[in-house]
This record gives sequence, C-alpha cells and structure tokens, in this order.
Amino acid sequence: MTLTRSAMIAFSAALLSTAALAEGGDMRPWIGHVPSEPVEGMAFIDHPAVLAVLDQAVPDEGLRQQLRVLSRARESNASAVFEEGDKLYFHAGLAGFAAWGISVSADGQDGAVCIARAVDGKPWPDGTWFVDGAAVSLSPGGCPTDAAGLRAAFAN
Repeated sequence: MTLTRSAMIAFSAALLSTAALAEGGDMRPWIGHVPSEPVEGMAFIDHPAVLAVLDQAVPDEGLRQQLRVLSRARESNASAVFEEGDKLYFHAGLAGFAAWGISVSADGQDGAVCIARAVDGKPWPDGTWFVDGAAVSLSPGGCPTDAAGLRAAFAN
C-alpha cells in the first residue's frame, strides 16, 4: 500500500499525538468523559496505559477483548471516568454480563480490573479484582460504581 504525502503527514501527526498522550502519563484529561469518548483523538479505553492494564490484569484474552468491545458500547451504560485519590476509574454494566470497572493510576503506570459476571441468575454478583493476571480480592455486591465504593475497594 502506498501512502500519499498528505496521508503520511496526517498519519505521522496522529502517531505523534498518540505517543505524546501515552508518554505524558497524565490520564486526567479523560475525567468527566465516558471511556469511548475521544479526548484529543483518543478514547480512554484505547489509551495504551488502559490497554496495558487490561492485558496485565485479565488473564483470559477472550474476556479482555469482550471488555474492550463492551466498554465502547452505548448499551453498557458506562459511567464517566472519575478520579478518586490517585486512581481514575469507570464502571459499566450490561444485562446478561453484569458489570466491570477499570482503574488506572493517574500517571498511567498501574491499575486493576474489577469483573462481576452474572452467574446463576444472581442480579448483583460479587466483583473480583484482577491485578497481574490473578484474582486478588472480592468486591462484595459488585464492582464499585462511585468514589466511595472505589475507596472501600482499595482500603484493604
């Protein structure tokens, strides 16, 4: 495939913008935006730091892909990204799946994923927090939906 000069310039500018966002490390520009909403051309769910958290935290590739797709879906009713302490977080849910949330440090260096999957028709299953490919703790009653819930989840 051959790119025209203008296409190469546009592609290079997009790469530079993406690289600057990824290298800058400050995830705060996405506060107040749903995870699928682009900020300076990139959605929170597509940010390399968020994708790295998903890749490192969730051991199952199929589930990681499902979370990426569902986080973009309007039907998932994703919350806006909010900040609590040094963590940015959003929560989403979908009938038949239950709920999930992704937490990323404000500097984009680490994070965790909470997944509450619908099992046996239980309407509010407990959430499971994943870090580095392993389930590390439970979040009774589901994944946090607000700052108070996030504080409680990370209190231990």
